[in-house]
Order: sequence, then C-alpha cells, then structure tokens
Amino acid sequence: MYLRSLASRFSRSQADWHKLLDICALTDTLVIDHDGVYNPNDFNDRVLLGFKGTWSHTELHGMRLRLQGAKRKYCQKRGTPLCPAHRLCLRPGRQ
Repeated sequence: MYLRSLASRFSRSQADWHKLLDICALTDTLVIDHDGVYNPNDFNDRVLLGFKGTWSHTELHGMRLRLQGAKRKYCQKRGTPLCPAHRLCLRPGRQ
C-alpha cells in the first residue's frame, strides 16, 4: 500500500512519477489517495494515475509561471533589472 499524498515529495518530475508507478506495479503495491485505491497493474487505474501525474506536473508549471510573472512585475515596479535566470539583479549601491 502506498499513500499518494506523499508521492509529490518523491516525484518532482513526470519521469519519476512513472518510475514510482512501475515499482508499485512490480511489487503489487496499491496506490491510495483521497479519491480511491488504485492498482498500477490494472490498465484503467494505470491510465488514471498517469493522468493524475500529468495534471500535477501541469499545476507545478502553472505555479512556476505565475511566480516568474510576479517577479517581473515586482522588478518593473522597483526599476530593478531581472537577470536571465529570473533572479533579481541589484543595481550598484542598492542592497
């Protein structure tokens, strides 16, 4: 039995999520989240778990985009340039 609420800590990318599902399938481990109990060996459950992993990855991408937009807006407001790596660049003499 594997609780999915902890899976986000182990899988930071889609590839890691699918590796985790492969390990669960090989060891006959069930995946449990707040919506139900899933068997990675069952085709329908595997498709649903894959979709949930993809959706989670999409949400992380959306949050990253919103944070980058907020950084840009903050820099524009203060007149501080934004480095290519999306880090704040301080003007000389300002800390």
